[in-house]
Amino acid sequence: MGQSDATLSDGETRLARLKAASEAHKQYRFSRRAVTTQRRAAFRSLYDGVNRINRIGQLVYGPTSPQGQLFRNHWQFRRARRRSPALPTSLTD
Repeated sequence: MGQSDATLSDGETRLARLKAASEAHKQYRFSRRAVTTQRRAAFRSLYDGVNRINRIGQLVYGPTSPQGQLFRNHWQFRRARRRSPALPTSLTD
């Protein structure tokens, strides 16, 4: 009674393939997270290095001199603008 041997065998084969595909997908997701973490760490390291160079250049040349203007940090200005948009005073009251 129940399912034939061929049907049971086919079901077991499909289940094994499904488990293998699920495990492969899990490994893929894990590797993507690891790559994303590494990429973010590399960008953060680059960002910190450039900011350090900019701070030192501004200390050496001064922020108002033409040479000091070359060391202005454009990243912080753009990031700050995106984070705090200006609201009309009528909306803040």
